[in-house]
Amino acid sequence: MKNTFTLLTLLILINFGCKRSTTYIDRAEDKATGLKTTEYFYKYLKMKDYDQALSLFDLAANQPDYPAKKKAFLQSLKEISNLYGDVQSIEIVSINSTVIEGAKKQGLYKLVFKSHRDKAERDLLERFIIKSDSSAIKITGFNVDVLKKK
Repeated sequence: MKNTFTLLTLLILINFGCKRSTTYIDRAEDKATGLKTTEYFYKYLKMKDYDQALSLFDLAANQPDYPAKKKAFLQSLKEISNLYGDVQSIEIVSINSTVIEGAKKQGLYKLVFKSHRDKAERDLLERFIIKSDSSAIKITGFNVDVLKKK
């Protein structure tokens, strides 16, 4: 009987000591959070404010390779703009989100847009990977591909 009581007490303590978390897949409010980040990105591109666009990315100024990454990023954005032109229109292709709420909130967002740029002969696919935690949301990946002819 004493062993049963000890075991029951331990199970109760373990249960209360565990942090519970909840995972949300493609919840509307989470998709809106990811979408808001890309809206700022396109707003800054339209204004040609590449430094503000850079602030949306997961680059920490205290990293030893920050100056080189910043220079490469800014050069990439300018090359995309020079090659394909300014964004004329964007259309959402897909938005996926996974958010885990528990002791720490973490989110992963994948967004794909079809864009039309003024110098591009064909539409482009622009993909974003965005991650969030309790303190910030940052773009961790950005890719631009030309759509193939049908």
